[in-house]
Amino acid sequence: MNTTTTFKSISLSGVVLASTVSAIAVFGLTTAQPAAAVSFPGPDAFGYRGAEIANNLRNISASGTFLSLDDDEVSGAISLGFNFDFYGNTYSEVYVSSNGFLTFNPGSDEGCCSGPSLPDGSSNPSNLVAGFWNDLNNPQGNIRYQTTGSPGSQKFVVGFYNVPNYLDGPQVTFEMILHEGSNNIELQYGAAPNDDSSVTIGITNNGSTDALTLVNADFNLDVGVSNRGFLITPIPEPSSGLGLLALGLLGAGAALKRHWN
Repeated sequence: MNTTTTFKSISLSGVVLASTVSAIAVFGLTTAQPAAAVSFPGPDAFGYRGAEIANNLRNISASGTFLSLDDDEVSGAISLGFNFDFYGNTYSEVYVSSNGFLTFNPGSDEGCCSGPSLPDGSSNPSNLVAGFWNDLNNPQGNIRYQTTGSPGSQKFVVGFYNVPNYLDGPQVTFEMILHEGSNNIELQYGAAPNDDSSVTIGITNNGSTDALTLVNADFNLDVGVSNRGFLITPIPEPSSGLGLLALGLLGAGAALKRHWN
């Protein structure tokens, strides 16, 4: 296996910093500014961070509901079966583009004909999870979706199986998986070769002013994700240890400010 991309473990200090920055924004002590491109492991400005995990394709190529999409088309609303938080907003439906991403925005553009460098400041398409954003030719492939698991810990899986790069280029297989409760985003890959066009993999917020990218507008034939798995996690909840630590740091900062003023 040719692994051209190296990912480092995420330090505790980086996680705490992400939590702190996000908590400051929540409490209105600073104004968010458009972020530059942030690569794995992050965090991005909101606090999403990534890590490599075991390769574990769920393979719903037969069991999932078949999604009939033409070339360069976005599906209608698909129910997740649960609520999912993404960049601070809660959703219960997604829309799937034949070009390798899902979005939470109705009426989204299909994203033809290649993956852009994120964030790009574009409102359409945005608010999305890109599993393999490129010009894919779905009528020759197999796109499925399925909600699995028990209430409270369900997973919504969108799988692209043997979908060629347009027109009849190398076929890609990947899954985008949304986790109930944790709001984690999982990306799993089988064979995922490129065809000399621009591929983008990652997430971006509504309006694409913030993003965390694994692959950002990469033209290489091997973008380094085949037969690998990745997990994107949001900031810790305030009730968690890291979240409480972040809030504690905020409190300490406020106390120091009062002391010196």
